[in-house]
Amino acid sequence: MTPFCCDRHNDNSFKLESLLPGYLYTGAITIIQVEPRTQASYRPTWERHALDLALISWVKEQVAHDRLCRPAHFILSKARREVLVKTKFEKIVSPSAIAQILQETAEWERAWAGKIYNLLREFQNNRPPKPVKKT
Repeated sequence: MTPFCCDRHNDNSFKLESLLPGYLYTGAITIIQVEPRTQASYRPTWERHALDLALISWVKEQVAHDRLCRPAHFILSKARREVLVKTKFEKIVSPSAIAQILQETAEWERAWAGKIYNLLREFQNNRPPKPVKKT
């Protein structure tokens, strides 16, 4: 018998897994509990369109008055705007939170995050009422 015949003996130096490209299935299954996503973590859908229109209007105004002639997508791209529209207001606690949520740079944060934060705060205070369902 050789010292490397199998991993069933008391020889702790032989590890079959070390010879394989991946892990060896042992039959043990690990179940990870993941909390389901809920709609409560997003802005209500009935508010999103009005906020999107407010952001589009704001971006157009910023582009019109920008001395550096930056395009609209540099200020707030459509993809970033969609993220803001869906994000619940309670998660946006400061201008730096906006930059973090949108994964923007510190330079972008200094230029735009404060203005966007003020717009979102104003929208939150004057948001449209929830529509009543007809029965």
